Amino acid sequence: MPNYPTDLTVIDCDFRKVTVNNADQFSRHLVYLRGFALLRVRQSETGNLEFNEAIATDLAETGDVSLDLLTNLAEQVDPDSAIGGWQLARLVASLVRLPRDSEREQDGIRPLMRFTAALAQQPLDARWLATGKATIPLHQIAVSRGYSAADWGEREKDALQLNPALVERRLSHRVRSIWVAFAQSLMAVGDDRRRAFAAFDQWESKGKGKGR
Repeated sequence: MPNYPTDLTVIDCDFRKVTVNNADQFSRHLVYLRGFALLRVRQSETGNLEFNEAIATDLAETGDVSLDLLTNLAEQVDPDSAIGGWQLARLVASLVRLPRDSEREQDGIRPLMRFTAALAQQPLDARWLATGKATIPLHQIAVSRGYSAADWGEREKDALQLNPALVERRLSHRVRSIWVAFAQSLMAVGDDRRRAFAAFDQWESKGKGKGR
């Protein structure tokens, strides 16, 4: 089991898959990025944890801004920060597909390369934290902390049906659930972990980000 990193960026994305019948395109199943949430948690020089959340969405759901969202996400990923998420391999594979069949295919190269550099650090996947049905701990965390929009276990079914107005809240609740899972699993029980959760609770109580 890896140690909890001093600089961790938790990422989650919401994708939309569209089926088309254009023979000139690489695939009949095109992937668009509906939005992303990014929660960066860094240890300051004093040893305290600092939390910063960023969220961006395509509420129009036209797919025209997928590459802009990808670029925005990549620009906020520091190569020195460890990347964390849920099913990272699937997430990255979907991000790689975004530039395909796009008139801006070349625009996708730079942000994808930035992701490659960040993934060179030791990535953390919440799926590794439990065997079998790894969403169960995340679901329990979401319930216990009031992250009602996280929808763990319903992601595939809801991906095309979710009210676009709820995408920000859902993504925020998911990255927060993932961070709590990492903190509970990778931080040793003791004062440091208690201080970490106290800092997180204080940050949330101030209404930071989109989660509340």
